[in-house]
Amino acid sequence: MLATLESFIRDDGSSTDSKNEACILLAKLAPFLENTSAKKLHTTIEILFELSSNTKDETLRKSICKAIPQFSKYMGEKAKSYLMQQLTVLQETRDESILKGTAYNVAGLFKAKGMKVL
Repeated sequence: MLATLESFIRDDGSSTDSKNEACILLAKLAPFLENTSAKKLHTTIEILFELSSNTKDETLRKSICKAIPQFSKYMGEKAKSYLMQQLTVLQETRDESILKGTAYNVAGLFKAKGMKVL
């Protein structure tokens, strides 16, 4: 099921509303996934970060921001590297759309892990 939702989110032909619903579904499923899914979830988390940065839809960004804390228990040590990647994008990019999406990603990471992620 995870692979299906992930491929659906990647599909450029899917509408923004459909991607939003898929993100909400992923967030709701995350607490029920086993630790064996952790490796697969790293790819999903990266896809969500990329999608948030590349979309202009605020609703989708908010859904991703709310989904990030649900995936936090699977991030482990990668949470800090995710944050550093996002902060680097914030420093280097001048595109407003990318900045907004990345800011939502950073907010989701802080909500998930708090200041200890720094």
